[in-house]
Amino acid sequence: MKAVGPLTATICTLLFCIFANPAHAEAEPALPPLTHLDAVPSPLASKSILLKAAKAGRTIIAVGERGHIIRSTDDGRSWHQATRVPTQATLTDVHFIDNRHGWAVGHNSVILHTDDAGRNWARQFAEPGSDGLLLTIHFFDESHGFAMGDGSLLLETKDGGGTWQRHTEWRNTYGDFQLSDAFRSPKADTIYVAADFGAVFRFRDTGPTFRLMQTPAQSTFRRGFMLQDGTIWLAGAKDRLWRSNRNRTDWRSIKTNAGEPLNAGAAVGSQTLVFAGDNGVVVLSFDRGKNFTTITSPELSDYVDVLPAADGSILLLGSAGVTLAQLPAADDCPAEGGATASCQIQVVETRFNAVN
Repeated sequence: MKAVGPLTATICTLLFCIFANPAHAEAEPALPPLTHLDAVPSPLASKSILLKAAKAGRTIIAVGERGHIIRSTDDGRSWHQATRVPTQATLTDVHFIDNRHGWAVGHNSVILHTDDAGRNWARQFAEPGSDGLLLTIHFFDESHGFAMGDGSLLLETKDGGGTWQRHTEWRNTYGDFQLSDAFRSPKADTIYVAADFGAVFRFRDTGPTFRLMQTPAQSTFRRGFMLQDGTIWLAGAKDRLWRSNRNRTDWRSIKTNAGEPLNAGAAVGSQTLVFAGDNGVVVLSFDRGKNFTTITSPELSDYVDVLPAADGSILLLGSAGVTLAQLPAADDCPAEGGATASCQIQVVETRFNAVN
């Protein structure tokens, strides 16, 4: 966040004094908080800041600033804005348990729910005016889920979001952590959460039972994912990646030549790993992490999420909204190092239509 200079602070203080003094201004009715204002339809919603995407069956849903939620039913080639979203707070994560039921979370501890694949949303929880920042949400089934965020903020529901319980004992036990990204293991009863200070937490459905898994890293992990063999990959430690062994008992740092912070990653198929970061940097591995190639997207966007689409393509989300990109073939990319003329990402043109 940009620091506020002395002059700006002085002006803000003066304005507050003037408008707070009834001798200078008449009292005006308080405006509803952003958490309780409906998101506004925008023709630029797909190109505004978008922070996370998820799949609900064949539908893709992406969320971001100003409460924007957009949907695609054709693998990211065209997008519609959700019909009703009852918040203008920035949304940071979205998660679906099937092709209809999903949740989104964000600033001011807002939690939204949909039961029609993201067309319409209802607000389940919010703390207007608070500094509560929810960064990730994950459900084990239609009833039991966790919403997590900054300052070890941890909420749990056992009734599908009808009520949410705050777990203060978590903070008392572990202290302040930024719980950034929840991802599921092949075992349906376990999720893992990437955090700061090089920490990863394991959550069990039979809980809440938590286990801290400390890596040698000291950085903030932004995103994580697990392969079918149990290996965890983590992004966010600048231009380094971290991976575990299959039992999650040993961690190894992998230095890339990205030169930029890597903020997100995903597995595309059984062999390809994709990581993305600032200034359009994309790091590819076509052999499950043995070798890496760094290329740059022509958009030069700051990417914060990667989602596999169809036919080997990916969705990149970040400061320029959502981008549909076709990955190069493995044979066109060197085993190590930078891109060649044929080892490039091809951006696919997309459409944004009216509210659906």
